[in-house]
Amino acid sequence: PVASITWPDTGAFVSSTAVNITGTAEDRFCTLNPALCTPTRQYEAGMLPSSVTVAVAEITASTTYWDGAGFSSASPVWSTATFVGQSSGTWSLQMPANAFSSTKVYKISARARDRAGNLDLVTSTNTFIYDAAKPVSIATAPTGFNTALPFIYGTARDNSPGILSVVRITLKETGTLGPNLNKYWNGVGWQVAAVELSSGVIGGL
Repeated sequence: PVASITWPDTGAFVSSTAVNITGTAEDRFCTLNPALCTPTRQYEAGMLPSSVTVAVAEITASTTYWDGAGFSSASPVWSTATFVGQSSGTWSLQMPANAFSSTKVYKISARARDRAGNLDLVTSTNTFIYDAAKPVSIATAPTGFNTALPFIYGTARDNSPGILSVVRITLKETGTLGPNLNKYWNGVGWQVAAVELSSGVIGGL
């Protein structure tokens, strides 16, 4: 059989407190060997609800595996996922809340075994970044009194290996006088409801 990981994707950034690792598993002969398939050649043994096992490792500085309580094992610890299906289906492994730490890199490995005891020869592996640390942004210009506002500048920072995607700003007219007092700029005009603008450029320092 063959097990595959569908979430988290390789290179994905994950921030949810509890991470549900999901994937698929396949043992159908004609799906795995289409060139050898004939209408009468259906030799799959099928799979059990416990047929998929998953190993999760923290690989930021060194490789340590989840052992059910923490990332403390130097060798892979295979946790049993829940497989739903017969010879083909989906599987999931719910990790405990707060199992992952910001900001670190993790590797997931998945393998499958059929009812006959045949083990997946090629282990499926995905690597993702767990990032629950919020980035910081500061508006630096313009300041004081201005007669025009062609650009708004600032700085933004995110702890590595996190990567900034976009900076959103809110532009509101405040004070005691003004034609658009307490209204928000939406990129075209002023409106009552608060709105965030995300157009612009993020440059590296």
